[in-house]
Amino acid sequence: MKKAPHGAGRAHCIECMGLIQYNRNKLQNCMGDKWFIGSCPFFRYRLGRRIPVKVFRAFCIHCMGGNGSFVKDCPSV
Repeated sequence: MKKAPHGAGRAHCIECMGLIQYNRNKLQNCMGDKWFIGSCPFFRYRLGRRIPVKVFRAFCIHCMGGNGSFVKDCPSV
């Protein structure tokens, strides 16, 4: 099931933090800006700011090893 950008961002944060549901207080303490592999692209938007579509695109391209043509075949929602 596809999600709107805001819902997809929340879903990513919930999964990354190991939460059962969205919890603003716990997300305030997110350490996504200090990841060992670089900053989380959604860190700035974790508390509800609108996520630009190009941020999702950059995240997907990074996840697919830098190959943008693989994004359309990604099984993730």
